[in-house]
Amino acid sequence: MNAGFEALVRYLEENRWKFERHDPENAINLGFAGRNACYRCFASTDESDNLFQFFSFIPLRVPAEKRQEIAELITRANYGLKLGKFEMDFEDGEIRFHTSARYGEGMLHEEVIRDIISVNLFTVDRYFPAFANVLFSNTEPADAVAMIEQSHSGGNHSRWDFAG
Repeated sequence: MNAGFEALVRYLEENRWKFERHDPENAINLGFAGRNACYRCFASTDESDNLFQFFSFIPLRVPAEKRQEIAELITRANYGLKLGKFEMDFEDGEIRFHTSARYGEGMLHEEVIRDIISVNLFTVDRYFPAFANVLFSNTEPADAVAMIEQSHSGGNHSRWDFAG
C-alpha cells in the first residue's frame, strides 16, 4: 500500500472532500467550484519517486487558431509563479495547472497536501478570467495577465485553505 496515497485519502476525507479513488493508479478525481469556474481535478502519488502531483483543468478548450495566443498567456503567467505551472496540450487545446512536491519515503504530510492543493486551486481560479478574455474578448495576452496580476497585487494570497 502506498503510504503517500493513504495520507492523501485521509486528508481529503478529514476535510470532507468528495472524490473518486483509483487505487491501482494511486490517483484521485475530484471537482472544485471556484469563484470563476468549476474545475475537474486530478491528484496522484508515486512511490517510485515520492512525488505528489495535483492538476486542475480549465473548463475551456482552446481552438487551434488561438493556441499561440494562449501559449503566450501561459508563458507570461508562469514567469512570476513561485509554485506550479500552466500547461497546454497543443494537440487538443486542453489547459491545466500543475503543482507538485516531493516527500520523504512514506511521509506525505498534511501541510504539504494542503499547500499544494490550495496554491493550485487559488492560482487556476485567479487566472481563469485571463484565459476567457483572450479566447472570447480578443484581449491581448499581455493585457490579460497584467489585469489579473494588478488586481491581486495588494494582498498576500500565497495560501488558501479549501474544503471540498
